[in-house]
Amino acid sequence: MAIKIMELINFFQWVNKKINSLTIPIPIITIHGVIIFCLLFFRHLGGFQPLELVVFDLMMYLRPYEEPDPRLLIVEITEKDIKALKQ
Repeated sequence: MAIKIMELINFFQWVNKKINSLTIPIPIITIHGVIIFCLLFFRHLGGFQPLELVVFDLMMYLRPYEEPDPRLLIVEITEKDIKALKQ
């Protein structure tokens, strides 16, 4: 049991060393944050909507043909039916 605990402690020490050895420059984090914010704001304003609609239409066009669902029923109500039901 003590060996497993020591292995676990060594593993966490190794992970801690790896995390501390990673140095990411602050300007890179800032630039990426600004780019992500701009993209999200542009999407919020609807800037990507035309592109999204084109891609959706293309996806619908490229999907395989599906047989109509036999559970669907289309009912037509005409003026004659309405008059007949009002009596």
